[in-house]
Amino acid sequence: TQMESKTTAERVHQTPLRELLEEYRVNVKEGLSTEEARKRLERDGPNELLPKKSFLQKWFPWFFRDPLGEGFRNLMPRMVIVIRGGNEMKVDARELVEGDLVKGSSGQLIPADIRLIECNDLKADQSVLTGECEPVKKTSGESLSVSYYESENLLFFETYVTSGAYTGLVIATGERTVIGSIASPVSNDMTYSGVTRADKKKAVNLMENKQVLCKSPECLNTIRFGKSNNSLALVVKAKYLFKKDGGLEAGIKDLVDRCRDSNISLIITSETDVDDLTNSGKRANIIRNDDKVVDVGVISKAFEEKKSNEVVVNLVGVAGCQGYQTLKLVTVLQQASKTVVYIGECVNDAPALKKSHCGIATEDSTDMAKEAADAVLFDGENVLAGLTAVLFD
Repeated sequence: TQMESKTTAERVHQTPLRELLEEYRVNVKEGLSTEEARKRLERDGPNELLPKKSFLQKWFPWFFRDPLGEGFRNLMPRMVIVIRGGNEMKVDARELVEGDLVKGSSGQLIPADIRLIECNDLKADQSVLTGECEPVKKTSGESLSVSYYESENLLFFETYVTSGAYTGLVIATGERTVIGSIASPVSNDMTYSGVTRADKKKAVNLMENKQVLCKSPECLNTIRFGKSNNSLALVVKAKYLFKKDGGLEAGIKDLVDRCRDSNISLIITSETDVDDLTNSGKRANIIRNDDKVVDVGVISKAFEEKKSNEVVVNLVGVAGCQGYQTLKLVTVLQQASKTVVYIGECVNDAPALKKSHCGIATEDSTDMAKEAADAVLFDGENVLAGLTAVLFD
């Protein structure tokens, strides 16, 4: 059986370190014994992700910068420093187990999910998970953050250290890490049958024109279904709409107007607050006075209480929304009988891409996002140009 601490994973960043060490049955000075590490490795398996190659990777290998699997294992740190039996030693990263004490420094990939014990001037690049461009400052001690994903005392598998050094406790390995759980399948609540010859022809044309790569014409049929009964909801990030100077990206106003004319709900997600998102949208004339912008907390509450219908009325924006929170948004929309098209590019978008009726990744997305999506937009500079072709052409 897995450790009892895994049942409380969402609070691991807030648990006092002494309690956490007791849960993982490890001495902070000695580390695990070699024999105990062997037993845990035998119980939990190697610290690695082993996804199979997908349809896209088999038939369009040129489209992937670094297919998850072979590329991941190539990037994986071969050897890591652990403390076992009171001694520092190097072991193969695949042999790390929960409860191991590990050391790392600048430039190294993080070999597991880790709770920090001590660190010095530590920063980590978490862009593969969160999409954040800037390295995140990390500290040891208990976290004040409510969110596990935003905690300053955790390091995550497949991210890497940009500066500083650390000693930490391995709290999850392999498929039990954050990235491993995100990669797990998320089922879609509804599918729509009835793919037509026109759907198939359109899928071929979109691919030949290098606009969109559809894994199946089913996603086009889904969009057509949503448009026919006025249930289609398009969820898109603010960064695809607004330039850094506050103006609109090319073609956005036309897309917004066509969505309104076709009764397609366009819902913008943003990491900024409600006022900032509202003001940006109003300045660009894509958010009107009767439109509703809410904080992501409102969506979380509707998700937990299963009260979705009222929330989605006139909803055009969700503020304070990180990638990992969009799964709840997609679920709330589906509970309100919306047919959801979701656009994402990060590892954290994978669950929402998989859960939505039609998940669409971008050409510069992480490979995990592409795997979870039903279609991939080729046009990296203006992703919504390809989206317009999917929705209206």
